[in-house]
Amino acid sequence: MKLLAWNCRGLARNPTIRVLRALIRQHRLDLIFLSERMVPSSRFQASLFGLGFSSWLEVPRVGSQGGIFLTWKFGVDVELVRLDKRCISCLVYLILQFALGLFLAFMHQLLLQVVMFNALVDLGFVGNKFTWSNHRPDHCPILLSTEGSYQNIPKPFRFEAFWTRKGPVLVAEAWLAEVEGSPAFSLSRKWKNTKIALKSWNHQHFGNIQAKIKSLMAEISIIHSCPHSSTNSDREAVLQKNLQEHFLREEVLWKQKSKELWLTYTELNTKYFHAFTVCRCRYNSISSLKYSEGSPICGRDNIGAYLVYHFGNIFSTFHPHLIDNLPKLVNEVISAEENARICSIPDEHEIFVAIKELGLNKALGPDGMTDDVMIFSRANVSEARNILNCLSTYSTWSGQCINVSKSAMFFIRNCQPAKKNSIEGILSLNSIPARAKYLGIPLFMHKRKAASFIELKDRTFSKITGWKAR
Repeated sequence: MKLLAWNCRGLARNPTIRVLRALIRQHRLDLIFLSERMVPSSRFQASLFGLGFSSWLEVPRVGSQGGIFLTWKFGVDVELVRLDKRCISCLVYLILQFALGLFLAFMHQLLLQVVMFNALVDLGFVGNKFTWSNHRPDHCPILLSTEGSYQNIPKPFRFEAFWTRKGPVLVAEAWLAEVEGSPAFSLSRKWKNTKIALKSWNHQHFGNIQAKIKSLMAEISIIHSCPHSSTNSDREAVLQKNLQEHFLREEVLWKQKSKELWLTYTELNTKYFHAFTVCRCRYNSISSLKYSEGSPICGRDNIGAYLVYHFGNIFSTFHPHLIDNLPKLVNEVISAEENARICSIPDEHEIFVAIKELGLNKALGPDGMTDDVMIFSRANVSEARNILNCLSTYSTWSGQCINVSKSAMFFIRNCQPAKKNSIEGILSLNSIPARAKYLGIPLFMHKRKAASFIELKDRTFSKITGWKAR
């Protein structure tokens, strides 16, 4: 979605109208917000209507104070929240169920109050730092885009669940084909052969589901326009059955992509699955990042290069030297028999049980590890030095460095300030408040547990209230 906000003067003049129409065509705008306009909207509504902007909200000017005007195209649903002489507050929904909250105003102090009160985040900008020239406010239009930058990239192979509705596939034939080479090469080649066979089989028997649905519906419409006959009735029955099968395949396809498990296949809700898939893809995508100094990073190649550079730095090693007493660091807790069982290759029964325990349409993923550590000790200088010695020894042996910027300390309530300062100086860490959170969850409980999670509850409720059922 793209929104243009313009503190515009001169809307009664043809050059300004031409510039506005050129901006609409160039950026394919969905919404336009105009402020401090001194002319009535009837002077430019005809031009906007001809470009597809058929709906609007308006606050007329009062005296010398220009009014505000919001207009949008067909396919955009605007739900008004608040409208007065200073602002337009609304929720915006697209056909794909993507929602955006907008608060459009032309008073700086009012906007700051809304940002602070709702804990909003500044999205940043690209372009000139100031939007005015010659001491005249806001003569540069501001473009807000939620689309980001998308590139067509190769998609990984995925087994489609609706393939199972066509009967047995050619997996066995492709897998059992003769392959010469080492076991690792043979396994890799069998996987590749199976993937190629499934792709070809899918193209021949299924193709584009959406295109086939449109084709079947067009054929049914043609039959409806023809005179009634037994031949046409039989033909329509076959087409209707085929159409319902394709509807079901489409449902299974989007349910698999959405990764939603709480709805069953019998609840035909393709629109919901499609919207959820689009939102999940948007959530998982990275359209831009920021350098440490605040400048934006855009483009797939630039973002990828920065991520490689960043994580290459924080995970770099300084070639540690393993000392002789390293085996004594951890006591032996696993017996030789247990170690042999852990290292053994799983048998067919274990593999079968593991696969059966997977969720529907799920695949095995790589195991993950966490490196978060919580250390408890007495609040004194001696304990602080022991902790520092342990962390230094671990860094020397492992080659990993402690991330000081993401580490902190917490002291009990009756700890003396002088002792806190001494410990903070030894460990070079800052203390965290009692209301600190980790991954959005409070680290420390209040006497009343409900009070500890009230903020999380309010945030969840605020998101739920912003949804709009279709």
